[in-house]
Amino acid sequence: MIRRPPRSTLSSSSAASDVYKRQGINAEYGGTHVTHMQPFKPSSGVVILALAVAHATSSPAPPLESGGFLECKACELAADVVRPVVNPLKPVIVDVAVPICKKVNATHQCNPASAGGEWACDDLCKGMMATEMNVIADLLHQYPSRGVCDALTACTPPSQPGPSGSAGVRSNLSDTSGEKVWPVWPSHGGKPSGSFVHFTDLHLQLDYEEGTNTDCGQPICCRKEAGPGAAGKQAQKFGDWACDLAPATLDSMFDAISTLNPPPDFVLNTGDDPAHDDWAQTKTSNLASIGYVASGLLNTSIGKSRPVVSAFGNHAPVPVNQFQGPGLDDWLYQGAATAWGPWLSDDARRTLEFGGFYQMRVADKLRAVVMHSTMFASGESGNWFFAANRTDMAEQFPWLRDTLLQARARGEKVLLLRHCPIGDFSAPFDAYMRNVTDEFSDVIVASFAGHAHTSWVTVLNDQATETEPVDVTYVSGSGTPGGGNPTFRVFHYDLETFEILDFDQYWVDMDQANRDGEAVWTKGYSAKEYFGIPDLTGKSWEALARTWLAGTDQTESWIHYATAMTRGRTPASKQNRVGEACRILSDTNDLYQKCKKDSSANLATKTQPGSGLSVQLGQELLKAGAAKAKA
Repeated sequence: MIRRPPRSTLSSSSAASDVYKRQGINAEYGGTHVTHMQPFKPSSGVVILALAVAHATSSPAPPLESGGFLECKACELAADVVRPVVNPLKPVIVDVAVPICKKVNATHQCNPASAGGEWACDDLCKGMMATEMNVIADLLHQYPSRGVCDALTACTPPSQPGPSGSAGVRSNLSDTSGEKVWPVWPSHGGKPSGSFVHFTDLHLQLDYEEGTNTDCGQPICCRKEAGPGAAGKQAQKFGDWACDLAPATLDSMFDAISTLNPPPDFVLNTGDDPAHDDWAQTKTSNLASIGYVASGLLNTSIGKSRPVVSAFGNHAPVPVNQFQGPGLDDWLYQGAATAWGPWLSDDARRTLEFGGFYQMRVADKLRAVVMHSTMFASGESGNWFFAANRTDMAEQFPWLRDTLLQARARGEKVLLLRHCPIGDFSAPFDAYMRNVTDEFSDVIVASFAGHAHTSWVTVLNDQATETEPVDVTYVSGSGTPGGGNPTFRVFHYDLETFEILDFDQYWVDMDQANRDGEAVWTKGYSAKEYFGIPDLTGKSWEALARTWLAGTDQTESWIHYATAMTRGRTPASKQNRVGEACRILSDTNDLYQKCKKDSSANLATKTQPGSGLSVQLGQELLKAGAAKAKA
């Protein structure tokens, strides 16, 4: 048990943001019974703005309730019409878009029936429409009409060739310039094993304010803009389930990590430091979140004396999810390089500033290789700039393969970090990720990811036979309370082979912390003992999952795993036994669907709310644009 005494200085002056009640979204792979925050979808903003273009250019106003599919050619014609008027009409388009957004409650992302009233949608729509206006303008100016229509799903994207053989930037693992030699290196005091911390998805809410309304009707609450809360609806010091991570709780987590005994050898952070208040974010505010996390760690004994490795999540850019590639995301890459600078070598800084990915040594003969994985997500909540051309914009895969080849030649091992699990990569990049991981299974010890806010694992099998495990991806659970009680993991590893030996899950009971006025971080369990497995190899995880498929909802190991997913927040009965077994056994969506189909359970297909309406809006807009083009 790790106790953190209350700090009087972290009361009402801390901060966070107001983003909607946390909702359990039973999405398909990557979100099966995973509690996600539901921020305003970028695609919703793009198509609403596109609809507003049709209005602003005097195209016929399409009825929101009509449907039907739009032919690809008609979409291209509509894009041709819209392109020349986007820049001069930006303010007009936003003015038209805001009422459209409010009419549909921001595609179900705000709730005017909440205590926030009409303000909930008015504030969200004004902020997001202004932000997303730049997305639609950039799409139209940077890509041909066919690419824009691919992004809007009006056209079927053409097949794309695999990654090129040459990297746009190359790491040099022999270059040690600027690299710090940490006190824990190289012998680790002669210990046979070491430990390291993994946390992810902090979603720090810097504008979190105690006493504010927690029933605001937006994706997150606890912002001063929502006003004071009524009795029982007021933000407490250590957080609320309707809000993102309170700074007081993050500070307590760093204090807990700094008092671990023995102290960890290094720290891994797989991304998403900024909160879910996407409509209110700026480049400055997102860099402030990244900087707060980095400086908070640097102010601890661990951060001062150990390597800290961080990755980007999909909430790092502005707007959310929208990465445009080298030269266009420099504000983020260079800003993060400044925040993470105390731990970076010159080589790591160089590739980070180029494309958001890098490698760095965390122990003698052990490296962390950090991918910029969220660039490869398309779909309604993905990266629209990637969806417009579906290429490896930063030539990251050639860089990754070259880096792993160098590690192999040097006799080194690698911990592979990425924000998204493989199942969240868009095809064919999910296959590329699987192929690289399989090819270098002799180098990669394990993979670490986030994005989904609950705690789980996925096993990757070899590509030749699909029977031999070659990698385990660990998703440790979120710091933000969106997926359960705030958490971090302590992994134990062999200092000779670097094999993962076990992990301990720590969390804080947020409700108890608010009642007691102090945050107590407790070790909830150790994996091997709690799940009854002999080791943490892929074979053991697969064997565990198969006992669930053959068992019942009362199987003891399943109850333990299901409870651990949300760190005691949600009963095991709320989780899906077959779905979670298939998640362990399936690293891609196709394999996951096959596992479910082959199982005896009848699992209903769930989708995220609002996912169909934005496509309908886009289709109706493009019909209007096509009509204007023909006029």
